[in-house]
Amino acid sequence: MKSSPKHRGAAADMPTFAGEFIRGRLAGFEKDMRICLTPVARSNLAALVFKALEDRNAVIHNVELAGEDPEVKHQIDVTVDVAGTTQRVVIECKDFGISAAKVGLDIMRSFRSVIEDTKADQGIVITCNGFTEDAQKYARSKGIKLAVLRTFETHDMDGRIAKVTLGVIIQQPANPKASLHISEDHNFRYLAELAAIGVTNGIRNTDPVSFVRNGERRQFNEFLASCMREAIAPVAPKAIRIEIPSEGWHIQVDQNPPIPFEGIVVHFDVDEERLYIDTTSKRIAELVLSGFGASDIIIFGDQIERHSIDPDTGAVI
Repeated sequence: MKSSPKHRGAAADMPTFAGEFIRGRLAGFEKDMRICLTPVARSNLAALVFKALEDRNAVIHNVELAGEDPEVKHQIDVTVDVAGTTQRVVIECKDFGISAAKVGLDIMRSFRSVIEDTKADQGIVITCNGFTEDAQKYARSKGIKLAVLRTFETHDMDGRIAKVTLGVIIQQPANPKASLHISEDHNFRYLAELAAIGVTNGIRNTDPVSFVRNGERRQFNEFLASCMREAIAPVAPKAIRIEIPSEGWHIQVDQNPPIPFEGIVVHFDVDEERLYIDTTSKRIAELVLSGFGASDIIIFGDQIERHSIDPDTGAVI
């Protein structure tokens, strides 16, 4: 079963949403964030997202990298050093503002020159508005990855697990009737000892009547209830008959000497109660990153909120 996940914002409101989201996490942005994301703000958001995807990677936002000519510096929105390798990924963030224009071919060509000059292993262009057909063709031919970052929508849960319903069946014995197989002499003594402690119409859980064997003692009703529970199967019939052999057990009433018996036959019903427990995640889906793998990646609020950007170094921590 599926239910609508909790989310904030709408696809058409990405600039406003992202501005409000980052303003709550990072300080120092201008008032125009209420309208659209500034270049700094969009790179901040991208840096936080890529750090959330892989915590082991070193992610740095707003960094200058030198090319073949050390005097020539390239302003890079985000860099990612992949954990355990020397691989460097450079990320360019484009058109996170209110413009609906798609990223075009000129931007791709310019970014490609940066990748080559900085000797980066991988280049990624990320936007909220998509890419023109020519830009996509060029990116494929040059090995540049393209990604779209947008707010989460209800339809993004299609094909995903939104709720888990746990069905529990509780079965327990009810209305037991026990027949004790015992010799006539022992039965006479047994009934007399029960009468002496005030038991005349069934044994209660508090009555001092027990099954005993080699120093082990089990209260009469508790012992029978255990045998009945063991006889109940997941698809058990509603009425069950079980035979309990003595197997060395004796019956003891109060502190009297134990009484041997041959066995017990118990008839009982099975009461069944069905419970259904719905389990849903308390995490809030905030963003969707498309372009990495066959399926979209959902970014949750807690993934981003646990990180921040060092204002001095630009490192995402």
